Amino acid sequence: MSQDCSAWTCPQNDSWDQGNGNNTNITAVTVQSGETIRGIICTGDEDWFSLTANACKPQVTITFDPNVATVEAVITDTAGATNNTNYEYETIGTPSSGTFTVRMKNKSGLTPLFKISAPTANNATQLYTAVFDCVD
Repeated sequence: MSQDCSAWTCPQNDSWDQGNGNNTNITAVTVQSGETIRGIICTGDEDWFSLTANACKPQVTITFDPNVATVEAVITDTAGATNNTNYEYETIGTPSSGTFTVRMKNKSGLTPLFKISAPTANNATQLYTAVFDCVD
């Protein structure tokens, strides 16, 4: 994927969906701790990523332009459930600020999935950077 994403458009430059199709929890792309993903969210789109937790607290920090559209992110289990016993999460910061972090609240040792999405009402294309980490 090009590092200069300022000219990206949907759906042409949505490389996560071009042949990869990470629109569901079943087709989540596996990422490593410390990995940075640059992506584009089209209206109504979802990008799913999987990070092996290894008994740490997995988190993702999302950065985007809040003047264009908002971005949502949640941590979910393999069935797509959020905030169950093993996958409770907290959001640090506010999505409206343009940078926020979503972190698991407990050390489960399970493999969580991160869902990054744009609300369908936005009708906008949003570029984002996601940094995945494991914290103690």
